[in-house]
Amino acid sequence: MRRKRRPNLSVFIPLIVIVFAMMYTAWYFLWGKTTPPEQVCELSAFEVSNQWLETPQDVILVEDYFTYGENLSFFNKPYTVGKRDEFIGKTLRLTNLCTQEIRDYMIESTVDGQIPMDDLPFGVYALQVNVNLQRLQLVSTAAINDTFTTINRKTETKAIQVYAQPTSELVVAPILLEVKPITLSEEVFDVVIDPGHRNSDFGWLDLGTRANDLIEADENYRLAVALKEELEALGLRTLILRGERDTVNIYGNTGRLFRTYASQAKYYIELQMVANNNVNVQGTQVVHSAYSSSRLGSSVHRQLIENTSLVSTNNRGRGNIQGVLPAALAEGIDTLMYDGRFTIRETGGKALGAAQFSEFSINANAAFAYQNRRGVHALIIEVIHLTHAPSATAWPNEYPQYAKEIAQGFANYLLLP
Repeated sequence: MRRKRRPNLSVFIPLIVIVFAMMYTAWYFLWGKTTPPEQVCELSAFEVSNQWLETPQDVILVEDYFTYGENLSFFNKPYTVGKRDEFIGKTLRLTNLCTQEIRDYMIESTVDGQIPMDDLPFGVYALQVNVNLQRLQLVSTAAINDTFTTINRKTETKAIQVYAQPTSELVVAPILLEVKPITLSEEVFDVVIDPGHRNSDFGWLDLGTRANDLIEADENYRLAVALKEELEALGLRTLILRGERDTVNIYGNTGRLFRTYASQAKYYIELQMVANNNVNVQGTQVVHSAYSSSRLGSSVHRQLIENTSLVSTNNRGRGNIQGVLPAALAEGIDTLMYDGRFTIRETGGKALGAAQFSEFSINANAAFAYQNRRGVHALIIEVIHLTHAPSATAWPNEYPQYAKEIAQGFANYLLLP
């Protein structure tokens, strides 16, 4: 009598985990969790596209696009991290076809340097770029139908549909933006906070620096809770990526990077402390992507330094701004240069080349981060040197004020009331 073969659990259980992770990813990224936007004028992107043949225009092809935070960018050629596109330095004109209002934006080289989506009034927009004193309509040979959203801004939360629909008759179609009001589900967050450490990505439990009777992982979490309260008081839905005693890895389909994308947040704040062998070294600094502007980081850093007892580090970054630094660049396996701060890089989606830097990042993050058009605008805030005794002594009494000023720095940047 043939004996029944027992299942090989060492193979079967990982297979279940992989299938569950794939289903979970699909649930988050393929099904919307928002209320459909309402009609805001008599025109729609679909109707404008169908009428476009009647008014032919000089055109220029768009081959790529993405968002970084709340900024929408278009590219003449397929996007590659660090490569200069034809559109950079030119003026992008958006014409609201509902009101005929015109908005001009200078296209910067940074990933947050094109269209601030929160700045767009409701309506349907045609897009033109100024090339050699000639305005050319942005068009696509590929069908596009993507919707991006801003953060919750009370009655001004917006859905921005990027639309192009080539047909057999219309080989190239105009790229149009349709901006409508939207109500976001409570499952959609505006900001995620990552209290640094308490992960075991590399085989051991990382608790960060231990100095002056403080454990960094615990203090980062304490600040995260206070910061969440301050951000929510501003009306921002905020998610902390780990619990106080939870060990949550950074990479992979259950890690903090996955949770960041799944939250649909626009902004990521990593809270860190630093150490130095010289116990007299002190200071606060903010790190942003080497491919983003320093505007958000500067707003947060300035608010902290001007309104608390914190002092800045002497380090200087882009524009000679003390204490506000672009991430150092590191060469990836494809010889391209990427952000060396991995949480900044891997939350940045297509904009920052997430899941491309190394075999490790590819294997761990490709399922949800590779070519993801929804990059999250990331900052790392290195609040104090934990090895500096006066800073550590002040910390228990002053960290609530640090949280308040970090939140206010965000409010200043986001132009929140």
